[in-house]
Amino acid sequence: MARPNLTLLTGHEVEHLVLDGHKVTGVTVVCDGETRTLSADRIVLCAGAVSTPLILMRSGIGHPDTLKRAGIRCLADRTEVGRNLQDHLLALGNVYAAKKPVPPSRLQHSESLMYLHSDDPTRSTGSPDMALACVVAPSAAEGLKAPPYGSAFTILCGVTHPTSRGSIVPSGPARNDAPIIDPRYLETEHDRAVFRKAMRMARTVGHHAALEEWRDAEVLPGASVQSDGELDAFIAKAASTHHHPAGTCRMGSDADAVVDPDLRLNGFDNVFVVDASVIPTIPSGPINAAVVAIAETWAALPTVR
Repeated sequence: MARPNLTLLTGHEVEHLVLDGHKVTGVTVVCDGETRTLSADRIVLCAGAVSTPLILMRSGIGHPDTLKRAGIRCLADRTEVGRNLQDHLLALGNVYAAKKPVPPSRLQHSESLMYLHSDDPTRSTGSPDMALACVVAPSAAEGLKAPPYGSAFTILCGVTHPTSRGSIVPSGPARNDAPIIDPRYLETEHDRAVFRKAMRMARTVGHHAALEEWRDAEVLPGASVQSDGELDAFIAKAASTHHHPAGTCRMGSDADAVVDPDLRLNGFDNVFVVDASVIPTIPSGPINAAVVAIAETWAALPTVR
């Protein structure tokens, strides 16, 4: 904050970018009900995988049909803005009633985590495709009944590299028009099959002899849920976002990519996107470290300094 070339403005909401041909001259913002335009030679969008594509589309940058439906005039045809939405899901969850009181968590409830390969859980190389976490709390999705806190524990499970792809589009031209977010979770058979394997692995851990002194009985999904169809139905109810949205302004060297390898918005010399939206394919684990690495790498580029 002590830097002479830094001014921080709080309480300003971005309406849209101001375009002049292939150059962005500023940003229209609203603060305390007043609209003003902030001018700059260079614009860096860091609003995240949800808001960044919405700002671009409200500015007229996106798929012409998508913008037309939202009442926005298309100024730059960028088909993939708002597409390629990816996220991690966790099933809440494989819950076990405990034989004795479960003590309070020391690590935000999630006491342990492991990543595995669904084709060979013993393999330690390559990129794992499923995750398991032990939670010292009864974690159940909305609509599923969990035992009281302190009386149960949970094995969470999920798919690390989903192949389902969703989208984000605006419902109207203004910043307060609600976005239409369609994550298309579990759309592909790949995701459903790996999720079933992850749930079965969670049960293997939950029923392991090492947990004999803690485990009383499986509460969710329950011993009667065994077939692929039954597991699919339970996972559809139990799956919840892990809050890792990414990919909606995909980086790439191809013509369809939203930003180039230097994170410059394709077609515009002075606009950059530096957030989780540029990630082409979601990493195995939480995305925060990847976002920090992206930001630090971009800030060090010779074309930026």
